[in-house]
Amino acid sequence: MLLPLLVAAALWTAPPSSPAPGEYVLEGGNGTLTITRVAKALSFKLEVIGANAHVCELEGTVTGDLGQVHSDACAVQLKVKGDAVEVAAKDAEACRSWCGARAWFGGRYLMPTPSCAAAQVKASRGAFKRHSAAHAFAEAKADLTPLLERCEPVLSRFDLWWIRNDLAITLHHLGDDAGCRSVLEPMTQLARTPDDELGGAEPAFEDLYRKVAKATRANLKACEKK
Repeated sequence: MLLPLLVAAALWTAPPSSPAPGEYVLEGGNGTLTITRVAKALSFKLEVIGANAHVCELEGTVTGDLGQVHSDACAVQLKVKGDAVEVAAKDAEACRSWCGARAWFGGRYLMPTPSCAAAQVKASRGAFKRHSAAHAFAEAKADLTPLLERCEPVLSRFDLWWIRNDLAITLHHLGDDAGCRSVLEPMTQLARTPDDELGGAEPAFEDLYRKVAKATRANLKACEKK
């Protein structure tokens, strides 16, 4: 009897695990996956902002590593990979109606560290504004530097660009123009793009692109070598 038992044990595999409850952020910061437990039942909610402000919004129940949208054929794989969840549609066509034409929910969703959670990022940026207004630039630098060093994977592009600009001008006020230029270096191409070419494929975001580009140009000029 021992051999059949050993064979059966070798063939048995544990059922796939469900994601832990919490809010995960799509890599790049443009979406969230929220896992909620009520009693013994798990539910999920996906919210994503895609190109030109097109969105995905879907929710349902979770069993193992599978999310089933309420009263619909759309099913979503939620595979746990360390602290992240890999999200993909079981059948893309079955889920297409839950997204705008230029949005999709598939991708890697990260569990932010406490200092990179949305509420803490907002609090850190608020502290920066207060310190900057008071010309407490060393404290303002301390507010933003950790966000850039630790939180970039879960920040949206516009949040990241504003943080870079805010930190850059703070470094300028502290006499560190080389640091200012280094922080803005990933945005030099954006700054060089003419206004009438900014956000051309995304008219919903044109105004944001122009505001960021204008600030970046001004800060780069302030931090030029004298």
